[in-house]
Amino acid sequence: TWAIAPIPAGREKACFMAVGCGDRTVRVLDLDENDVMRQLSTQLLNQDPNHLLITPMEAESGAHDKLFLYAGLSNGVLVRSVVDPADGSLSDSRRRFLGRRPVKLFALTIQDKPACIALSTRSWLSYYYQGRYQTTPLSYEMIEYASHFSSEQCQEGIVSITGRTLRIITLERLGDVFNQTSHPLRYTPRAFEVHDLTNNLIIIEADHNAYPYVEKRQIIDTLKNSR
Repeated sequence: TWAIAPIPAGREKACFMAVGCGDRTVRVLDLDENDVMRQLSTQLLNQDPNHLLITPMEAESGAHDKLFLYAGLSNGVLVRSVVDPADGSLSDSRRRFLGRRPVKLFALTIQDKPACIALSTRSWLSYYYQGRYQTTPLSYEMIEYASHFSSEQCQEGIVSITGRTLRIITLERLGDVFNQTSHPLRYTPRAFEVHDLTNNLIIIEADHNAYPYVEKRQIIDTLKNSR
């Protein structure tokens, strides 16, 4: 896997590229025509790189935009490093576990600013918002591919593939740190407890004058068969 840095303003081509290698490293290579493919820096990883992305991010007021190298690993870990635009060196590497599937990376635009979406068993959005670099999960089902989308009806959105469907989604409540998923229950929840050993959520459900679940299913099946 490989990724080419965006073309800086005032230049005609990119300065360098990143290549993910089979020895669990990411190597940054020079694209200058006088010394093309010269190795500038190397980053060691604990798993094979699955996907790479180089994208700029807005920096604090008065500072130059930062250039980030995102490396999605085969074990579901995302590694984000700062790239020095002058010499291609890597620094300030940060890691986060995103899910059980290999991480795929795609460039997006959020509020007219560059961003990154990382896809694993869950989808994560990395962007700059209100003076901070955020990496937050999306409250949405698993996405397989994603790209920026804009039209007259949808000024800023994401076109994605989920299962066998093509979907256009929009981002709401940007900056929220909370994420939720919904699970249907058989009865009204009355109390819950987290199991200390397994971390399973144990929920007590009950309804007034309700049949037990097995008996209710038997009644429904009987009614269906009697038609």
